[in-house]
Amino acid sequence: MTINKSQIIEQSPSRKVAQGESFLKFKRASNIETFPQTFAEYVNSYGEIYYWPTGGFHVITKAEDARNILSNSNFSADRSAFFISRMPNVDLSLISDFFSIIQKMMVMSDGKQHQMRRKTAHMGISDRWVSSFEPATRKIVKQLLDDVAQNKEIEFVTQVAQVLPSTVLAELFCIPEEEREFFRSCSNTMTAFFGGAVEYTNEVAVETNQAALNIGEYFSAIIQKRRKNPQDDFISGIIAAQEQFNMSEEEIIAQATMMLVAGQVTTTDQICNNLFLLLNNREILQGVKANPELLPNALEEFKRIDPAVTFLFRAAVADEVINGQLIKAGETVFISNHCVNRDMKESEAPNQIRINRQDISHFAYGHGAHYCIGSRLGRLQISELFASMINRFPNLRLSPDNPPERDHYSLAFSGFKTLPLIL
Repeated sequence: MTINKSQIIEQSPSRKVAQGESFLKFKRASNIETFPQTFAEYVNSYGEIYYWPTGGFHVITKAEDARNILSNSNFSADRSAFFISRMPNVDLSLISDFFSIIQKMMVMSDGKQHQMRRKTAHMGISDRWVSSFEPATRKIVKQLLDDVAQNKEIEFVTQVAQVLPSTVLAELFCIPEEEREFFRSCSNTMTAFFGGAVEYTNEVAVETNQAALNIGEYFSAIIQKRRKNPQDDFISGIIAAQEQFNMSEEEIIAQATMMLVAGQVTTTDQICNNLFLLLNNREILQGVKANPELLPNALEEFKRIDPAVTFLFRAAVADEVINGQLIKAGETVFISNHCVNRDMKESEAPNQIRINRQDISHFAYGHGAHYCIGSRLGRLQISELFASMINRFPNLRLSPDNPPERDHYSLAFSGFKTLPLIL
């Protein structure tokens, strides 16, 4: 006899509920060297899938379940309701412009609407454009390292890791040098709010909303300039796609804002996470120096071990059963990247760093229809930076006198606050 999903839902046993120390608190108390592994073990210790009342969401730790959710139309990328539930004391009218923008982003869209918005954005950051941008990225990296080369010790986060993505994105948008700090400030304000890295108060809401308005007005002005004088940049690309895909002005501004916000902080965090793993494992560093062709593989392995995005999450729009667990419409699922990247079924010895591992797979850039559209650009920046640093600074190491400090600034993201290096 065939049993349909509705029968499974009706017959579903009581859902597994787990209770423990909050994930964010655990992250912040973790040892800097062992964090990726101990955090994966902690999240995984409660089971393959469970409801976590501490956070008000279901937790997913298996790669097969993650793929199922990320390709299932019953799970939406529109997580507005979840964000709003986290700010009960905020006057939502104070943040209306911010939400108006993020709700039009492709990362918050589903189905055909998502497809059209993604295609529009892709025309601004096509594979051809990324390939043609390699020399420019190499030049940016060289200038950045030239600026710090005369110092014996540098603070890598502020002097390199934060500067590289913001400079690349400014080039992507053809933003003049004198206006780039404005972009960095607005982007950081919006990302902090979006990622839960701030207290949700009316004062913070006003600041975030103003940042969204500033970015929107700035992009609107750039769009008008590019209509008259197109350039080989992201804005000109999405303008060309606007009519083809019937996008509104607000929608293309939202995609531009998304590229700015999503492409800056997560790339900075991934650069820092990767570099710490490399320098904290001297035998791996020596292996890469001896065999530079292993570097691309090593960088993918580092992303698998310690992804910048701690959790991917989706909102259920219909009742669904995943791995025997009933997830009700309106509930949220959090996919633990540290866990699914270590799924024992996915690879041999998944808890070990193996830079010669073949066919490395991970969820650092997501999966399925929402796979990160800027992944090629992110990989380009990271690979150019690491290759240049390893070649240029043969004595590169962590500072023995100033230990680095992790920055677990939100539940969804993790990076480094400081990362002092000896050149």
